[in-house]
Amino acid sequence: MKDYKDFLEDVKDGLNAYYGEDGRASVTRVEKNNDVQYYGITIRNTDSNISTVIHMEGEFERFRSEGMLENVIRRVVQFHETHAARFSIDTETIRDYGKMKERLICKLVGYERNKKRLQNLPHIRYLDLAVVFCCDMTREGFGAASFEVQKKLFDEWAIDLETLKEDAFHNAPKIRPAKIRRIEEVLGTLMGENVDALCIPEMYVLTTEQQQYGASGLLYPDVLKDFAKEKACNFYILPSSVHEVILLGDIGNYDPKMMAEMVREINISQVEDIEVLSDGVYYYDRMEERVIRL
Repeated sequence: MKDYKDFLEDVKDGLNAYYGEDGRASVTRVEKNNDVQYYGITIRNTDSNISTVIHMEGEFERFRSEGMLENVIRRVVQFHETHAARFSIDTETIRDYGKMKERLICKLVGYERNKKRLQNLPHIRYLDLAVVFCCDMTREGFGAASFEVQKKLFDEWAIDLETLKEDAFHNAPKIRPAKIRRIEEVLGTLMGENVDALCIPEMYVLTTEQQQYGASGLLYPDVLKDFAKEKACNFYILPSSVHEVILLGDIGNYDPKMMAEMVREINISQVEDIEVLSDGVYYYDRMEERVIRL
C-alpha cells in the first residue's frame, strides 16, 4: 500500500495528465495555526492568480479502502472546478497600505502553540494569547476569505505595529461583527432539533457573523462590557476554538480547575489541532472591565 507522499505524487501526475499540456498541479506543504503542517495538492488556476489548495487526508483514507486512484482524480477535479476562485488579487494593491488598511481584521491564536509562526507575523501579546493581523478579501459568493499579514508585507507597508493594531481594531468590528447567541440556539442549528430539554446551563457563544476567527470578538470595544451589564454579573470565558468562545455567568457554583480540565479534554478529543485556541479559562470582571486568565 502506498504511503501518503507517494499517493500525493500519483494524484499530482494524474491531475496533470487530465489537464494536458497545462499541467498545473503540485504537491505542497502548508503551514497552519498552532504550527501544524500538512501536505496537500495545489492547483494553479488559469483564470486567476489564486491557487486552490486541497487537503488530501480524507481522500487518502478513501483510496486506502477503495483502491481507485481515478475516483480520487475525479473528485479532486470536481472540487477544484466548484471552489476555484474566478478572480485575481492585484498584488500592487496589496502592497499599498492606504488601500489595504480598511480590510484589516485581527485574529487570536495561542502564543506558545504558535511561537515558530509568530516569528514571521507581526503580533501583540494578549494574556497567554497573541493577536495577529489579517486582510479580509471576502468576495460575494466566495464566503469569508482572508490572509495573514506576514513580516515581509508589513515591512513593505513601512508602518509601525501600533498603527497596524489601531487600524485593525477599528475595522474588525465592522468587517467581522461580533455575535452572541445562547448555546441552545447554536446546538439546535448544528443538531437540527430543539435542545431546550437538555437542561444546559445558561451559556452563550461569542463568535463573528461569519463564524470565522470569532474569538477575536473578545478584543472588540464594549462587547464584553455590554454583555456583563445585560446579565448583571461577571462571567467565565471558555475557549471553544479560534472561531468561538463560550461565556458562562459566574453564579458562584463553578470550579475553575474543573472547567480548565474540561477545556483540555475537549481540545484533545473534539477540536481540530489547527483550531485549538487555549487550554486556559478566563474571567471577565465587570467592575474592572478587564479579562484575566485564571
